[in-house]
Amino acid sequence: MLLSDILVSAWAGNYAKRLLIFMVIVMPIAFSGASGAAISGRAQMEKLRLQPLAFTANRGQWSNQARFRAGIYGGAIWFADNAVYYQFIRPIGPARSNSQSVLLHNRSEIPRQESLLFKTSLEGACPDPLVIGEDEMDYKCNYFHGNDSNLWRTDVPNYESILYNNIYDGIDMRFHGNGEKLEYDFLIRPGADPSLIKIRFDGASSLRTDSSGELIVATG
Repeated sequence: MLLSDILVSAWAGNYAKRLLIFMVIVMPIAFSGASGAAISGRAQMEKLRLQPLAFTANRGQWSNQARFRAGIYGGAIWFADNAVYYQFIRPIGPARSNSQSVLLHNRSEIPRQESLLFKTSLEGACPDPLVIGEDEMDYKCNYFHGNDSNLWRTDVPNYESILYNNIYDGIDMRFHGNGEKLEYDFLIRPGADPSLIKIRFDGASSLRTDSSGELIVATG
């Protein structure tokens, strides 16, 4: 199965499982503090949104086509050997009732969501470059999928940037965060030919630049 197929099906999966994971992460924060006052869900999401961008290594918790993943507000970015997949979700239409929300002790509404996916790749680039994490961060992630402990992954490292080494002859590509935003740089060694760099977009309906030179990608 292709990584793009896995990404699309992942968002259409079990909402209750995602809700449980969210509760495990957020509830210890919401109930901490001397005052005992719970932080609102909106404030928590804003706090998470403002965290520095982290690149999480794949240690078997995802498809083996993904080398790293970066979580962004409203989606995720997946880094494969020869492509980068940008995945976003957005609410569509009214929410539907969730009769399974016993964890919350009431009937809640599940937001209806749509997944958007587009891919970037480098034409003529090395198909299997060395991809390495740089500047390991001071926290790790744990993944507990299902009941089989053999599938669990703990102490998964996060990095401040990742480097595609020699993606073209004499050219490296580095992805890093600028706050919550993703940026990339091409590192061109003396004698290398920058005209080799050609970026292909798949799944985008249009491309344009704004007044500041930023690339705007429309997906629908």
